[in-house]
Amino acid sequence: MLVGQAGVNLKGFENGSLSFELKGTTGPALNIGFQTGLWGNNDCPQTINFVPFGPICSAISTEWTAYTIPMSEMIKCNPDFSDVTSLCYFSGTADIHGGVAEMRNVAFNK
Repeated sequence: MLVGQAGVNLKGFENGSLSFELKGTTGPALNIGFQTGLWGNNDCPQTINFVPFGPICSAISTEWTAYTIPMSEMIKCNPDFSDVTSLCYFSGTADIHGGVAEMRNVAFNK
């Protein structure tokens, strides 16, 4: 659990991966990853790091499917791994249609 505005220190995981199981009924693409820093904070700027899931890339199955995503594929900016403020980040990339995405067994690996 993250308390207040303090992030989790994941230094040492920069060359690791994020593992999880995913299933769902959502059609539009969504981004899954992690965030560091805080929005609107110049001293600790927010970075959003993700990979896309959806019809064009990794389609979301209605059955549980295991994924292991290397950090190098998710990093979009220069994340501060000593301040991971959102361990699991979801973001829709298209119109929401009422579908569901479920995730379980989330782990960061070195």
